[in-house]
Amino acid sequence: MTFSSRSRQRTVLYLAETAGSAREGAAALETVRSGPDRYVHPMSTEDVGQLRAWESDVDCIVFAETPTAAGSALLEAIETCESTPIVLFSEASYAPTAARATDGLAGYVRRDADDAIVHLADEIEWVCAGQAESDAEPETIAMPGGRSATSDDLADRLLESLVDVATREDRDRLFELLVVHAATALEVDYCWLSTVQFGEFTLRSATAAVPESDLDGMARDGVLDEVLRSGDPVILDERDEDQPDHPFDAVDELRSICCVPVGDVGVLHAATAERTAFDERDCEALASYCRVARAVLERLETESRLADENDRLREERDRVRTEQKKLLVERDHVATERDELLVERDHAATERDRLRSLFERFPEPAARYEIDDGEVIVRAVTEAYADVFGVDPETVVDVPIEVEAVLPGVGRRESTLREAIRAGERRRFVSRVEIGDEIREYRLAVVPLETGDDGDAREGERNSGGLVVYDDVTEARRCERDLAAAERRLSTVAELVDDDVRTLLNVARGFLDIAEETGDREHFVEIADAQRQQRELLDRLVAIARATEPVAGDGLALEDGERDRRESATR
Repeated sequence: MTFSSRSRQRTVLYLAETAGSAREGAAALETVRSGPDRYVHPMSTEDVGQLRAWESDVDCIVFAETPTAAGSALLEAIETCESTPIVLFSEASYAPTAARATDGLAGYVRRDADDAIVHLADEIEWVCAGQAESDAEPETIAMPGGRSATSDDLADRLLESLVDVATREDRDRLFELLVVHAATALEVDYCWLSTVQFGEFTLRSATAAVPESDLDGMARDGVLDEVLRSGDPVILDERDEDQPDHPFDAVDELRSICCVPVGDVGVLHAATAERTAFDERDCEALASYCRVARAVLERLETESRLADENDRLREERDRVRTEQKKLLVERDHVATERDELLVERDHAATERDRLRSLFERFPEPAARYEIDDGEVIVRAVTEAYADVFGVDPETVVDVPIEVEAVLPGVGRRESTLREAIRAGERRRFVSRVEIGDEIREYRLAVVPLETGDDGDAREGERNSGGLVVYDDVTEARRCERDLAAAERRLSTVAELVDDDVRTLLNVARGFLDIAEETGDREHFVEIADAQRQQRELLDRLVAIARATEPVAGDGLALEDGERDRRESATR
C-alpha cells in the first residue's frame, strides 16, 4: 500500500539481537519507498536499557527478534517505552495470537513472509497513524444502532485485514475477503458485493445469511447507480416503494444498509435488521477500506495487463529473434554469394583482360563484337584487319555489324551471320573479298565467348559477345585445285597405260614371237606399226603429264562449287 503523505520524516528505532543484524535491518527498512521518508536507527537488544533515552525521539520501535519463552528483552522494552508504539517483527514460531495477547505491542509482522520488510513499513505507518488519531481523539463516543463495535474498533479491524487484502493475487478471492472482513469488522450477518456486468449487478460474494438468488441480476439504476456514479457511500434506513430493484426487496428483514462503492467495479453492501445501525464514520471507514480494495484491483488489473503484455512482448521477442536468426543466415548466404560473385567478377575481368590482350596480338584479321540491347556492335578490330582490308579502325569500331563494309565479304550471308551471333552458335563459311586487283578467299569463323561444352550458349545465359575471325585460304584453295588437276592427269595417264600402251605392247610381242618362228618379214611391219602407235601414245602421255593438253572430263569447277557448299555448312 502506498501512502500519499510525506510531510515529515519518520524516525524508527530498530532493535535486533546483534548490532550487525540491526544495521542490516535498518538499512533495508530505510530503502522501502512506501510511506514517508524515514530515518531508522539500529540498536542491539543488549542495549535495551538505553531505550528510555530514545523513547521521546522516535515515532515507533521495531523489535526484530523472536521472543524467547521468557521474553525478558521484549518485556523490558515494553515496560521502558510506555508511550511509543512497538511493532514485533519476528519469526512464525511466535504466533499472532501470542503477539495479540502481549500487552504493549501495537503491531505484528511475520519476518518470513513474502515482502516482509514492505509489510513492516506499512505496519509502522498504520501504527503511527493510529497513535496520532488516538492522541487527537482520546475519547470514544458511543453511536446508536445496537452494535457493540465502536468506530475506532472498526478502523482497527479493517486495518488489520488490509495486509491480507493487499497481498491478494486473485480477483475472486479478493472479493471474498472484502465481504468476510467487512462483515467481521462491522459485526453484521448480511454482507455482499455485486459488480456491474452488462448493465446489471452480478453477485460476486456474500455471507451465508444473504439469499443469493434474490440479489443476483439487479438492474443498475436508482440509488445503486448513483452510488457508482458519485463514488460516495450511502446509508439506507428505510424502504423506497417507488424504487424498483431496491436492496430492501431482496431480504424482508433488512432495515439498514450501508452501500459503499468499490471504484467503478461494484458496490459493497453491509446490512442489518436494526434501524439506523450505521453512521457516517462507519461509511467513511468502509469507504477507505474499499478504496484500498479498488487500488488492489487496479494493481491486479495492471499486473494482468502487464503479464499479457509481457507474454505478447516475449512472443514478439522470440519471433524477432527467430526472424533475426533467419536474417543472419540469409545475410551470411547473401555475403557468400556476394563473395562468389566478386570472385567471378574478378575472374571474368582477368579473363576479359587476357582475351583482349590476346586479341590485340592476334595475327589474323578479326573483329570483336558485343550485343548491346539486341544490337550487334563491333567493339575492336586487330591490326591485321586494318592492314588487310585497308580500313581505319575508328570507322568500324562502335558501329553496328549490319552496316555495310563493317565486315567485308559477308554479302548475302549477313542474315546467317547475324542469326548465328545472336544465337551464340559457332558458324564457319567461305567468302570472297576483292582486295586490290585480285579476289581472295577467306574462311569466316563466328566464335561466341560464352558457350557451353557443346559449343552452344548455355541455357538461360545471355551471349554477351564474341569474335569474327578471317582466315585467308586463297593459297590453300589454289593448291587444292592444282593438286586435284594433277590427280586427274595421273589418273588419265594410268588409264591410257592400262588401256592402250599395254595392248600395243602385247600386239607387238605377239607379232615378234610369230616372226621369230616363221621368219616372215610381214610380221615385222606389224611390229613397226605397233611401235609407232606406242610412241604416239607416249608423246600424248608426256603432254598430259606436263599439262600441255586438256584432259577430257575435267571437273575442277564443279569441285570448287561443291567445296564452297561444304565450307558454308555448320560445323
